[in-house]
Amino acid sequence: MVWSMRAFKPFGQCISNMAANVSRKSCVFSSIFGRLLCEIQPAFNCVSLRQRYPIQCRNLHSSEMMCGGKLKSEWRRKRAPALTRLCLDKPEKYKTRKAFGGGEKTKVTRAKEGSYIWKSQEIEFQTPILDVLYNMAHKDFTSRKIMVRGTVVEVDGEPFKTWYEKQDVHHESNDIKEGEKEPSVDNRILQQLQGGKVLAKVSSRPGQEGKVNGYLLEGQELSEYLELTRTNHNGKL
Repeated sequence: MVWSMRAFKPFGQCISNMAANVSRKSCVFSSIFGRLLCEIQPAFNCVSLRQRYPIQCRNLHSSEMMCGGKLKSEWRRKRAPALTRLCLDKPEKYKTRKAFGGGEKTKVTRAKEGSYIWKSQEIEFQTPILDVLYNMAHKDFTSRKIMVRGTVVEVDGEPFKTWYEKQDVHHESNDIKEGEKEPSVDNRILQQLQGGKVLAKVSSRPGQEGKVNGYLLEGQELSEYLELTRTNHNGKL
């Protein structure tokens, strides 16, 4: 068996040199070549390759061609998700990065307030976010307080309550003209306003826009999400 190892020694040295050259060119190893190199590594002492060139494939923004090819652009790299968290005791945190066409994108990693719309009344207020009730993206996002588009959150209802009380007094003092209809308000929203907390849904993309904006839940959508939050493991509703 000694002669066989001597016969394969030049081949092992050739493999090591080729891998070193590929590493210098910042080309990612293909899956087949990586498996082959890992299998022959104990036999041909290729440990020195990793010591000389400690390069990982995920750190390189290049194509998967082993012996060349056009390098990928920096903005085409796979980036980690924003995973925007609700942090009431910490300041908000934003990150900017280069986007396609020379623009910039902003993602928020920590948030505690947003702008929410009351569609039936056509008003919008900047209000703090109190809690995360339901997240359909992942089952663990609710317990980790992570907000994405479509997340049901609980926001402070004081701005909406103050505005509605002023509007209610205004309607009582002024008679409604003929042909005009008084704007209808869901009784469940009024009950939530009395408690100071309102259910809302995030409609923006925190990882792309850098904002956690949304709208208040009303009508059939409110009924559906109330049922979902009741069956959720936190049991807050």
